[in-house]
Amino acid sequence: MRYKNEEKARLRSINYELLDSKHNRETAIIYRTIDFGALRDTQVALIEYGIWRQGHSLRRISHDAYNDASFWWTIGLVNNKPTDQHFKIGDKIYIPAQPDVLVNIIGE
Repeated sequence: MRYKNEEKARLRSINYELLDSKHNRETAIIYRTIDFGALRDTQVALIEYGIWRQGHSLRRISHDAYNDASFWWTIGLVNNKPTDQHFKIGDKIYIPAQPDVLVNIIGE
């Protein structure tokens, strides 16, 4: 489970023939996009974590900072870089001082 209030959908279609041949599955579960609109006017205290270096990942930084890798998305969110691939070596990294504030607002 990624978020408390997430919605799932099952796909079963001839367009997904590869599911059966590649993964031996007849259906796929997809997750609907979470609406982050509730965070729009939320003010969050940030801490400068450091500089993005080779080998960094949002999950690794989250584990290092909070001893919990599941807050990775809050780091991506406050940096406006949703995935590791959006960072470049040398980018400053900011982390939320209290990531649970963001989690509670969207209901993870």
